[in-house]
Amino acid sequence: MQANHGVVEVFYIPTDGLHFFVGASENSKGLCVAHPDLRVAFDETTLALNALSELSGKNIKFAPEATFEEFRDQVEVLKPQKADSNTKIKLSGKAQMVWQENMVAA
Repeated sequence: MQANHGVVEVFYIPTDGLHFFVGASENSKGLCVAHPDLRVAFDETTLALNALSELSGKNIKFAPEATFEEFRDQVEVLKPQKADSNTKIKLSGKAQMVWQENMVAA
């Protein structure tokens, strides 16, 4: 499959109270962002992708395909239901997210 250099795929993996965003395609290789606040991790992923692009000499500015609210709603299905207050459930699962080249001139 040929890589589209204007699109990066990123996996979202919630683990142990942290929200991880990691590179899922050739052109997002090296990306790893984690934070306990989902909004912060989501926003920092855009900054990290743009920094990786700049470091690689591509200088492409990326923006998420979905808004934070749309993404948050999508990943809500990954959260398990807690049976009672004594039950510890380890959250696992992942969702794929796409960042696209930002076509707006800076």
